[in-house]
Amino acid sequence: MGGKVLELESDKLIEQGLELGRLENQMATAVKMLQVGKYTIEEIADISGLTVKKICALKDEKNL
Repeated sequence: MGGKVLELESDKLIEQGLELGRLENQMATAVKMLQVGKYTIEEIADISGLTVKKICALKDEKNL
C-alpha cells in the first residue's frame, strides 16, 4: 500500500509540545547562566542553543 503517510493532529500537537519544552529548557539554562554572571553572551548562546539576540532579550527582560 504505497500510499501517503497521514500526519495526525495529535502527532502535530505532541511535536509542538516537545518543541516548546525544548525552548523553555534552553531559556531556563540561559537565565541561570546569566545569573551566575561569569559567562559571555556568546558562550551562553553556544551552550544553550539560543541566538545572541534572544539571550540579550532575556537579559533585558529579567533585568540581569
